[in-house]
Amino acid sequence: MSRTEKLAENIKHELFHRFHIDHPVLQFETSACGNGALLCEMSCSAPALQDKKSGKADSKEALSKRDNFLYHAARIILGLIFLFACYDKLLHPQAFAEVIYNYQVLPDNLVNITAILLPWVELVLGLSLIFNVWIPGAAVLGNLLLLAFFSALLFNLARGLDVSCGCFTTAPGEKGADYLTVLRDLAFLLVSGYLFYAQFFRAAPSAVEPAHDPGKP
Repeated sequence: MSRTEKLAENIKHELFHRFHIDHPVLQFETSACGNGALLCEMSCSAPALQDKKSGKADSKEALSKRDNFLYHAARIILGLIFLFACYDKLLHPQAFAEVIYNYQVLPDNLVNITAILLPWVELVLGLSLIFNVWIPGAAVLGNLLLLAFFSALLFNLARGLDVSCGCFTTAPGEKGADYLTVLRDLAFLLVSGYLFYAQFFRAAPSAVEPAHDPGKP
């Protein structure tokens, strides 16, 4: 089919020089397709098909860039949140232990060990997120911590306890947690949830088609 143009020129040349027939009408068909307009259809549809493929590729590329930006923005924001949250707790572990005790959600024998370990966990988690290392584990751990904080906060509000949140400061003068604190922690949880989704679902590899065996038709 790629040689039809040259073939048409040869036929027109022979018709003119041997039989003096000028301006013949030639139409090439394929017996397999039986479509007389096959060449015309291929000629017209090829540019449109190419434009369609190019448009899809551009759309996917733009979507990928946007997803990558959101993923890295969520990772860095969440890392900064955990670093900021651990700073005061590391400096004042006894005050943080009092905050945990006021929540009344842990046994007394776990309050001190939690006040010591939790800020270090937040520190490691924040550094992991910012420097983009061990992200799968950080995404899981970050979601678990934020979900635990959010649940404890709702539990205290439901019981009517006026306790300090202790999320970013252990200062005794901090006002009690309210519904604005709940909305703030919910926003943190949504950012962490997006990071978890992007890590385990958006980036999941698609099924790979089996390689074609040259020995098989």
